[in-house]
Amino acid sequence: MKRIALIAILLASSFAGNAQFLDFGLGVGRKENKPVKFEYDVDFWYYFDNREFTASADLYMASATSHAVLATPYAGLSVQQGGNVNHRFMLGAEFCRYMGAGEKLADVPKEVLAFYDMHATGRRGRFEAVAGIFPRAFQEEDYSEAIYSGGLKFGDRNYEGCILKYGNERFYAELGLDWMGRYGYDVKERFQVFTAGHWDATPWLRLGWAAVMYHFAGSVIAPGVVDNHLLNPYVKLNFAKQTGLQELSLKAGGLLTYQWDRMHSDAVQFPGGGEFVLALRNWNVGIKDVLYAGKGIQPYYFDTDSSGEMYGSRLYMGNPFYRSGPYNMTEISYSPKITDYLRLDLMVRLYCGVYPEHTGSFGLAGNQEICSLIFDLDRILNPGRVCGRLGSPEPAKKTQRRTRSGRFLSL
Repeated sequence: MKRIALIAILLASSFAGNAQFLDFGLGVGRKENKPVKFEYDVDFWYYFDNREFTASADLYMASATSHAVLATPYAGLSVQQGGNVNHRFMLGAEFCRYMGAGEKLADVPKEVLAFYDMHATGRRGRFEAVAGIFPRAFQEEDYSEAIYSGGLKFGDRNYEGCILKYGNERFYAELGLDWMGRYGYDVKERFQVFTAGHWDATPWLRLGWAAVMYHFAGSVIAPGVVDNHLLNPYVKLNFAKQTGLQELSLKAGGLLTYQWDRMHSDAVQFPGGGEFVLALRNWNVGIKDVLYAGKGIQPYYFDTDSSGEMYGSRLYMGNPFYRSGPYNMTEISYSPKITDYLRLDLMVRLYCGVYPEHTGSFGLAGNQEICSLIFDLDRILNPGRVCGRLGSPEPAKKTQRRTRSGRFLSL
């Protein structure tokens, strides 16, 4: 509690010391000629996730309900360098409460976030660099749930490392590092390098990729190293413009892995398969079907390290249904357009898989219902340069000149 109190005092002091830069529409205007300004932000996330997997005896996922609320306030400084570069230094704290968990007040603060964020705009594109402890939401590209499961994205919300992004009208790429564990007596050294991106060859054809190189090493009491690398190249066809729908797309790609438990095996394993995603959306109502055909890509899931602890989800961050193929997930969703800074997602998912695992027949394995409400204040305060989003620069203000005909000409 002393540490949280100290953070609150520092944030309050920073706020008071830089209040002259704020503009609440009350006549104390923002000093636009100052390159250094006070910044603040608040993220809010309400999350409800109900899972029912008794149909498959909870083989892949446990039947349970997660009901939580998350709030992350930030404060810091923004430094404008010329007209094309902006630097931010942000400090915040994450507060998360699971409904009905009976958590004490001291357990609600989960993590301190501190990061540097830089936006740069050039003639050929936009660049962003983030370093420190920052939200997972700063990832902007589409990653298959074979790489990151939906539950992981809420349960492990932050990265500790850095991410670089570049994009223009037709191309986008991101490359990042997440340091997940520092070598210690009972703490394994773990880190991952992730990357994803796409190139729009035509308005309806996209070529893309996503990949994670995961180094799952050992601790003092449990030495050993497991390499778990996954590559997902894909082709995506989108006929939304031709049909007038919000989305009509087909994504086809491969899930290619390189896996090696160096302590327990002399051989490298290369399990993989194909993944196909069909998506239809109109009137903010969507239907998505994900089909995986191939071998299970989590071969070491039930293996143990030298201390006898199972690898499980520590080694595999993807959806556990990819443990054995084939697999199918159908999602029905409703995401009404409210505002740019408030997003509501309502989803129902039906899962089909192999049961019993490896030897049984293919059938319905369970269902899931999700409600997610996200509020992002920074999209109001900085619509052109949202923290952690590549985005686009704020449009330049146009000046006008009256012509001889009396009309105004924008310059």
